[in-house]
Amino acid sequence: MPSVEAGLARILRSLAEDMGKGVLDVDAVEDAGDVAIAARHLAGSDYFYVLGNSLYSLAEAIGGIMRVASLPLSTEYRSRLEEVLEMLRREGSGALREMAAHVEGGDECGALRAAARIYGVSDVLSGVARNLRAVTPLIGEEE
Repeated sequence: MPSVEAGLARILRSLAEDMGKGVLDVDAVEDAGDVAIAARHLAGSDYFYVLGNSLYSLAEAIGGIMRVASLPLSTEYRSRLEEVLEMLRREGSGALREMAAHVEGGDECGALRAAARIYGVSDVLSGVARNLRAVTPLIGEEE
């Protein structure tokens, strides 16, 4: 019977692969957070709370950036958005792969470092989304 850690690692690797390909599925990231929280109850390790909450934070940030992506943006702002999405594909998928490896290997400290990277990516996404939402009404006035 596979361990809770192995199951969570498999889910994280799948998310990382999809994210690396540019597939951004908010529900799948949230579901992974749910699995991490459930893993705490099954495995008894409190660090799964941090992992789950980092995934919830990432899901929320991806949702915010995707809402901004649907707004009418100038070429300059669209370019900035594309840069951030590329960072998400690169950094987000890397952090998820790292988290998966550490969870599967039983390295709680390594998994928590990966969660910190995910929080960092989420912070950048949320900040850019917030800034682009703030300037969007101004863009319409300029055109």
